[in-house]
Amino acid sequence: MSNTESSSRNLSDVSKSINRYIYEARACARHSPDVLGLAAMTTTLSCVVAVGEALIGRTRPSDKDCIEAFCDKITDYSWLLLRNGTATQYITKNVLPRLRNALVHALSLPDDVCLVPSKAEYTTELMQSFSHAIIPLGFVEAFANTINTLLAQGVSPVFDTQSAKKQRSPVEIPDGTSASTPRKN
Repeated sequence: MSNTESSSRNLSDVSKSINRYIYEARACARHSPDVLGLAAMTTTLSCVVAVGEALIGRTRPSDKDCIEAFCDKITDYSWLLLRNGTATQYITKNVLPRLRNALVHALSLPDDVCLVPSKAEYTTELMQSFSHAIIPLGFVEAFANTINTLLAQGVSPVFDTQSAKKQRSPVEIPDGTSASTPRKN
């Protein structure tokens, strides 16, 4: 099936493609968080936006709305470290849209957010400069676990391939390829 065919797919139909993106995000996060953590976060946030849009069920909501819809499903916040307090859904809904916006539009991170390879790396010195720290591999894993939970619960948002130009629907990735493998149009 090509992206231009008229049909709808649900989460289980696109989960193989999402898993390929997550595989690459994991590889980036494991390789070297200080170098490829941005790639891991950007890839995973793109998946968050696509799934969030399907969860909302309307075409072209804002990235913030998509991220918030997905955040409603996340249960593990251990990847988000705070200078003061504990990560919650409310805080996550504040930090992730700002992070996505900064990565996509400014090729940067928000001034108060840093990426760290582990909780131990979020030192007192870093806490003085950054009120939030994200562990990229932890975020990738929390996303993957949330997708698996949604599938196990039978949550089945629709990804409409008919409106693929209007909606962020994951492309179909053929077997034996990765998300980075060039595809024919």
